Amino acid sequence: MSERDLVAQAVAGRRVGPSGWVRANCPLCVLVLGKVDRKASLGFNTASGDYHCFKCSSKGWLSGDYEARPAQQEEGAPEPIAPPEGFTPLFEGRGVGAESLASARNYVLGKRRVPENVACQVNIGACLGGRFGGRVVVPVTDREGAWRWFVARAYTPSEKPYLYPLGSRGGVMFNEQALFVETDEPATIMEGCFDAVSDWPHGVAVLGKPTQDHIKRLARAKRPLVVMLDGDVPDEAYGLALALHLEGCTRVGLVQLGARVDPDELPPGEVRRLAREACAGIPV
Repeated sequence: MSERDLVAQAVAGRRVGPSGWVRANCPLCVLVLGKVDRKASLGFNTASGDYHCFKCSSKGWLSGDYEARPAQQEEGAPEPIAPPEGFTPLFEGRGVGAESLASARNYVLGKRRVPENVACQVNIGACLGGRFGGRVVVPVTDREGAWRWFVARAYTPSEKPYLYPLGSRGGVMFNEQALFVETDEPATIMEGCFDAVSDWPHGVAVLGKPTQDHIKRLARAKRPLVVMLDGDVPDEAYGLALALHLEGCTRVGLVQLGARVDPDELPPGEVRRLAREACAGIPV
C-alpha cells in the first residue's frame, strides 16, 4: 500500500472541521519515526487535498474522492443551574457567617493567592452546609452571568478534594467570555479555575481535558491564544495547540511548563509575561 493510500485510509470517515480540516492518527509516523501516532498529528485539508503530519513532518497531496463525515453540530451548553445549597460569597456581607468563612477566605487569599478584588469579580464563595459544605465554590457562568457549572474545592483535608454538580458540563469553560474581547493581548487556555484566576481577566479554563467542542469554541476567539496546561501533560498541551491550528486558529502560542508545575504556582505576573512572550512572534 502506497503512502497516499495509507493517508487516504486514515482520513476516510473522519469528521470534517468547520475550517475544512480533518485530523487523524498519522499512519506514516511508525514508518518514519518507528513510533505509532496516537495524538491525531495528521492534518488533511479537504479543499486543497494537502496533508501534513506535525509529528513526523510527512507531507503530500491526495487526489480523488474520499469519504468524510460532515461537521457535527456543536454540543449544547447545559441549562442554567442554581448555586449549591448554602453558597455564600466570601467577601459579601462580612457580618454573616464571618467566623465560619474565615478558613475559606484564608484558603483563597493565602494558599491560592487570589487577590480579594479578583475573588469578588469572580464571585468566589463557600458552602457552610449541604452536599458541598466545607468547600470553596467557583461559579462558571455564561456571558450573561447565569450559572452553568461550578467547581467546589475542599479548603480542609479531604478524600475527595473536588466535587461537581450532577449531570454533564457540556462544552462550558470558565471565563469563556474573555475569548470575545477584541484585543492583541493573548488569552491563556488552562485546565482549572484557579489556574485561570491566576491570570485574571485573561485566563480561560477548559475544566479538565479539552474536548472537540472546546476546540471549536476556542477557535472562534477574537484575540491570540496561548495554551498553558499543567506541566504534567506536555503532550496534551501540544495536541491542543495543534488542534487549534488545524481548526483554523492561526494566532496560537504554547507554553510548556516544567514537570509538576501548574500555572497558579508561578510567581504573580509570570503567567502574563510567558503568555506575551509566546505570542511575540505570531503575525497579527
